[in-house]
Amino acid sequence: MCRAKLARFLTAIENAKSGFGELTITLLAVVFARSLLEIFSNTQAIAHPSVFLLQFPIWYLAVFTGLSLVLSYTLKREIGSATKVLITFSFITLIPPIVDLVVGVKGGINYIYTTRDIQTPIVEPLKVYLTFFFNLWRLPSGVSPGIMVEAYFIVVLTFLYGVLANAGVIRSIAASILSYTLIYLFAIIPYLVVKLEFALKGLKILSPYSVLNIEQTCYIFLSLFIFLWALKARPQGIKDFLVSFRLNRLLHYFFMLVFGVFIGIGGVWANFRSLNYSKFFLLVLGLLWAEIGAVAVNDMYDIESDRINGFLRPLVKKTLTPEEARIIAVCSFFLALLGGLLVSYPALYFFFVILGFSFVYSAPPLRLKRVAILSTLVIAVLSLVVALLGYEFTNEYFPHPIINFPQKYILGILLIFTIAGNIKDIGEEAGDKAQGVFTLPVLLGNQRARFLIGGFVAISYIVATILLGASQYWILIAALFAIVNFLLVLKLPHGNITFYLYYIFFVLILLFR
Repeated sequence: MCRAKLARFLTAIENAKSGFGELTITLLAVVFARSLLEIFSNTQAIAHPSVFLLQFPIWYLAVFTGLSLVLSYTLKREIGSATKVLITFSFITLIPPIVDLVVGVKGGINYIYTTRDIQTPIVEPLKVYLTFFFNLWRLPSGVSPGIMVEAYFIVVLTFLYGVLANAGVIRSIAASILSYTLIYLFAIIPYLVVKLEFALKGLKILSPYSVLNIEQTCYIFLSLFIFLWALKARPQGIKDFLVSFRLNRLLHYFFMLVFGVFIGIGGVWANFRSLNYSKFFLLVLGLLWAEIGAVAVNDMYDIESDRINGFLRPLVKKTLTPEEARIIAVCSFFLALLGGLLVSYPALYFFFVILGFSFVYSAPPLRLKRVAILSTLVIAVLSLVVALLGYEFTNEYFPHPIINFPQKYILGILLIFTIAGNIKDIGEEAGDKAQGVFTLPVLLGNQRARFLIGGFVAISYIVATILLGASQYWILIAALFAIVNFLLVLKLPHGNITFYLYYIFFVLILLFR
């Protein structure tokens, strides 16, 4: 009878009408409450406030997202249901500082991540794992009694959740072991990161500056876990989203970032080894999230246009709802900003600008994509901002004020992508016209617009070659690419393939000019 009541209680939690906002705010409230309590039990709480404002929230978000995946896959529960149960019982994270206060260790306890020393043999962390943290109970520093009690609670409650959910004893035990393992791996993140970096630097894969800190590592895992969470929650919708994802746009902004870095390191590729590869990866990951969010926003306001143009995007196929697309956009924008913050404050500012322009391009009231030339000017400005982001990133290693970014490249980027960017509108005039979006194909008609846009693209090759100061032979190569692109613009139903040709040309000229 008691089991039946507990099972009904669990079902009520799983079926609660808690939305994305309520769950997120609840979890963050618990995390910051934990941080507040630690002020009275953790001797490092006041000494490192940034840890509690940034590192801990990212750590907990990654761990909770990972745990929800573990529970969903091992116990065969819907990911949303498992997440609701997990966040409902998130108050368990308040146990360590409370228990440690009750224990009353004089002077407090210094909470630390386990085993950071590179010289520590791999067998030591394994012993800690197998003994359930017991040989790290070294007061007043290390894994505290409260943390051990918390770990016990998580393992036991995970097992009970599996049993009450009729997942079977074997699956319940597996869920408990995997949950404990996930928490333990996050507890030894510094050790794992240092070991990995030591190995990569020994192979001369990383530069001496490429060091990931704890929050950056957790951010990478958080990004992966959120993607897997979404895929588990809406498998068909996320697959449709990936199929319709504008890879050419992501590649475009990646090359703009690389171009900015190239200018920042003085145009010498050998200098790239002096940069922090880890932070560069975070910039790329941040750009990926920014583009995912931009695509989600664009799809929300282009449902009718996409339907008319025959684009089978997830909102048209109804494998995702507009509300789910909005959640994807919010999460993606948040992760993009977080990635920028973990690189530097200037990077955070640039990501704010990138997201702002991406939003006003697609969303009302401005919805700048409706106006010919102005819409591509926004794309050109975004391209310039991303290039400046790459240039600013190198400032830490090759000092130079951002005002030193060559004016000829500023003018070139704005000119090239304002005129050549119109290629994105080819083949979409039916939907654009119906939605009141006045692109060149809508204003001039399909064939006239193709001739004009093809000419713009051809001119952009020559302009780019001249601005980069390439040799006269590259003018001939640029002319060849220009002719091929012009013909493709006239013949192909869409202009996407011409983007890839432009990237090939861009890479070749930067490598061999």
